[in-house]
Amino acid sequence: MKPMPVRQSPEHIHAPVPKHQTLIHALGLTLSIFIYAFFVRFYFQFPSTVEDSYIVFRYASHFATGHGLSWNVGLPHDQGMTGLAWSTIIGLAVRITGKDPAILSGYLGIVFGAITILFLYATLIRLLPLGKSYLALVGAFALALTPIFQRHSANGLETILAFLAFTLTVYLATILPTSSLVKAVAITALASGVVFLIRPDAPAFTLTVLCATIFLDTRKIGWVATAAIAAVGFVGIETAVMRSYFTTALPLPFYIKVSLNELLHTHGMLQKIIPWVLSFQLGFFSAVSIWLGFILLVVVRGLRLPPRALSILYGAVVFYLYLFTVVPVMNFEMRYQAPLFVPLICVGTVAISLLVETSERPTRNQRIALAGLCGVVILASFGAASQLKAAVIELHGDHLAVEPVGKRLHLFPGVRIASTEAGMLAYYEDGTFLDLVGLNNTFVALNHDRPNYGALLENYLSSDFGYPDVYVRKASETASYADLCTYPRIIGQYKDLGALKGSPVYSLFLLRTSPQYSKLQEALTEFTVPASQADPCK
Repeated sequence: MKPMPVRQSPEHIHAPVPKHQTLIHALGLTLSIFIYAFFVRFYFQFPSTVEDSYIVFRYASHFATGHGLSWNVGLPHDQGMTGLAWSTIIGLAVRITGKDPAILSGYLGIVFGAITILFLYATLIRLLPLGKSYLALVGAFALALTPIFQRHSANGLETILAFLAFTLTVYLATILPTSSLVKAVAITALASGVVFLIRPDAPAFTLTVLCATIFLDTRKIGWVATAAIAAVGFVGIETAVMRSYFTTALPLPFYIKVSLNELLHTHGMLQKIIPWVLSFQLGFFSAVSIWLGFILLVVVRGLRLPPRALSILYGAVVFYLYLFTVVPVMNFEMRYQAPLFVPLICVGTVAISLLVETSERPTRNQRIALAGLCGVVILASFGAASQLKAAVIELHGDHLAVEPVGKRLHLFPGVRIASTEAGMLAYYEDGTFLDLVGLNNTFVALNHDRPNYGALLENYLSSDFGYPDVYVRKASETASYADLCTYPRIIGQYKDLGALKGSPVYSLFLLRTSPQYSKLQEALTEFTVPASQADPCK
């Protein structure tokens, strides 16, 4: 789509709210936030934590007690959190209040979610044509009712902060002072640096949106290049500073992701994973289909989106393509794609404004149509929310079996634990913990795909980390490199205590040479049932 020739200045003359409608807008925004907060607090489980939430809580708790953002206290700082900012915020909140990080993260999520709704409304007020400011309430109401937005608000992860980062980006796109290109470049670089701290891949969206805004307003490719270089430089400086504190420049999950190129060139891997990948893509497109539909209608009718709406759409496309080429280890409930709801709702609402032909106030029929649209959104939201609620309960309960084990092991100072379950177990145990997946262990993350990894791991355990006293194994959904049963020389040093009661997918192994072998065996026996198979690794 070519940008629409507009009468507006580069700063964009936005649609002010008529004075007689100010109270209506205020009430509408208040209602939207109230409905959103109600769903988060009382409809979905609160806090709606998942296994990975407790990874954040472990880092935050160590930060709150003065040990910095460390996974294992006293050891080099592994960078296992996806976003530095969220773990730091939770850590500060825990340090100030002394409250449970799960509860604090839930309420902080609601606050950040409410701010996100307000900024989306402010963005739409600046994007919508004169006389159509009432549609800003439609966009704000739609985001407030989006189940994915509600669900991720109190899950303990940085997703809600990513929503806010994307919303602030689209807001910046509407106020970027492209008449002063030096200021525009500085804002682009600063914004990219800030969102990098929230989510390291988010600058792909922010930089695309703001650079596209500069180009569409000025057509000066040199300044676009300058903005891009400044942003990359800013992020590069942040990366260097983080590398001096952590063991790696980027979060460890980045070293475990599977690229599209790797999928295409590894025999049999693509056929195995493609249904899993496509299910997320189809689920995402289904959730945003109504907004994509409005955008496509604008194209079909030959209408043109305003330049700053186009720049937001370009950012969404670029970020989605990035996500499609990098398959995350775990992408439950569109966690990584979720922030794209913000730009799509934003541009979709602008598309509605182009399809509504009146310039002052909607006619009676148009008001009925808009009410019908809101009704469709509400019905779709309630239907999706009910399905999502069941998934939330299932995800929350999936790892509860290891919680009492972690609490019991916490009573044994100096004990080392190894497991692929680095959430609840690691948080409640709070001792030296080896994350066998590598999301919180630099050695595993950087070496897990080497052909001689078994020998490297054996050497690492014997000469560096030390053999874990307890190995908590999950039989299903575990990559072979992360399962100690893959390595006979290692697992041969452990005694199988049996499966966890009520959750046979988990089993406990105890190091035969552990100094606390007898005490640990006595303490853990009550949680297990004797193994029913001769081979405990089957």
